[in-house]
Amino acid sequence: MKKNLLKLTLLLGLAIVLGSCNGEQEGNPQEVNPQTSEDYTIGLIKKCDDCEASSSKTFFYCGIKAGATYVENDSPYLNDIKESISSGTPIKIYFDENEPERIISVVKISNSEEKNWNSNVKYEETPFKTIEDLNKKVSTQKASSFDFTTTEAVNFFNAMKNKSCAINNQNLCIPFQYANDGCYARAHMMRKHMNSTSKDCYKIFAYGNLKVNTSSTGVCGIAWRYHVAPLISVNGVWNVVDPSLFNQPVTITTWLNKMKYNGGTVSTTSYQNSSVYYYDYASNYTQYDNNYSDTYSTLANYRYRQTSCSF
Repeated sequence: MKKNLLKLTLLLGLAIVLGSCNGEQEGNPQEVNPQTSEDYTIGLIKKCDDCEASSSKTFFYCGIKAGATYVENDSPYLNDIKESISSGTPIKIYFDENEPERIISVVKISNSEEKNWNSNVKYEETPFKTIEDLNKKVSTQKASSFDFTTTEAVNFFNAMKNKSCAINNQNLCIPFQYANDGCYARAHMMRKHMNSTSKDCYKIFAYGNLKVNTSSTGVCGIAWRYHVAPLISVNGVWNVVDPSLFNQPVTITTWLNKMKYNGGTVSTTSYQNSSVYYYDYASNYTQYDNNYSDTYSTLANYRYRQTSCSF
């Protein structure tokens, strides 16, 4: 009896100790990524060979970011970035929320993140290389959801413009007031709104050393490596819907000329189905966002930002 009582006492004591240890473990904060920035992307990195040389910084193009980003040459993450480029594998890149073009950290992606990224990426997509290719495709469609009357086009443009976070900072507003990045998310969100009214669009991508003046009253120049916006047919003429740059739908020529400010150049264009979120013409790499998860997170991240002038 005494032996059994002693065993019971020992077991209860052990249970109390284990319970105490587990309680302490649950109470302690779990190890997390040291960066608290919500501005991050998962994707491929490539060096920006056409960026201005610097003795203290190295410039890169990160994932679907429209502009160049950089990391200090003494950064402990520079080698990780180079390794990602060398291996051709995606990586998670964090940016400074106060200086969005500055890389502050990179981490390897988890298995689930890699699986999700791979599910949204394809390399075999064939874009419409010229507007003539697109016209041939459209000519085979008897009734097209891409056709808008002038009134429909203007009304849709104004409806999107009124969703700007600068006008009404509501949930899922569209940050047209922040032109430095996010064109891919803005275009995809506008596409979603079109689809909700049984309309659709194509998307036009412009690539090159793009430079635009985003100010209507002065000068606020920014630079992109690419830009994208929805493309619709208005009474048989292709128009671009881009409230970040214009106050109404404009022709393709007008849209492209806008990006030639201060010596900017457009090297090529690509026409894509509206489901395409991002397209890299050099590698034929196509990214999708069918559930709009990246769209929503990007819109939320840029909701309170204002365009930062580069020149």
